[in-house]
Amino acid sequence: AADVAPYLTHGSVFDNQKAVTVRGTFLQNKDFVGVFYKEGYTDIEMEAGPYLSGLYENIYPQRYPKNEIVNLFINAPYDIGLIHYASDTPYSRRQSLLSKSLSYFGVDATYAASIAILLRILNQEVEQLKVRV
Repeated sequence: AADVAPYLTHGSVFDNQKAVTVRGTFLQNKDFVGVFYKEGYTDIEMEAGPYLSGLYENIYPQRYPKNEIVNLFINAPYDIGLIHYASDTPYSRRQSLLSKSLSYFGVDATYAASIAILLRILNQEVEQLKVRV
């Protein structure tokens, strides 16, 4: 949050959230989502699945597991991070992520996240160069 917040004009930043990746948010119902919420998950998303599967196979030389909780951060030899921004909260069948266009607030969040990611990468590269010299 400290890396993103300085570049964010509108909205709030939450960090260290428990997230679950699902096949599609429109497939989830209120009871299903309630179970995750009671278990402390505050982020349900559907975009990171293929990336997380690839990371798992890179860290552990075997096929990624299905239908189980996996913690990639314990044995990862590199930084892993995900940034999401909440574009909307579709609670009805009529609403979806495509109901609205990316507003100024979405652009603001995307910009802030992009700057934070680029600065982290560049700062880590500078530190690596200092170690080599």
